[in-house]
Amino acid sequence: MATKKNAAPAPAANDPTKAPKAAKKELDPNQISLAQICKEEKILGQVARRKLRAAKMVKDGRWVFTKGSPEEKKVRELIRAKAEKAEKDAA
Repeated sequence: MATKKNAAPAPAANDPTKAPKAAKKELDPNQISLAQICKEEKILGQVARRKLRAAKMVKDGRWVFTKGSPEEKKVRELIRAKAEKAEKDAA
């Protein structure tokens, strides 16, 4: 059986030198994340974030919006415009 000579050993699952991952914070019921919006609109989050940044929409940290706010509506419009353009290009 051949083995790689320069392969580093796999890190142990309980490596004490690594910092524990921070638990995901639960969203306020009145908030919606970009990931949730992307799932509803059937678009990749990476594509949506790129489109929002191109539209000069800046967030200070997390991509979270208040449900029903003008900001959420604008995000959905920008994402839909991207999805519709991609559908037209594919046709």
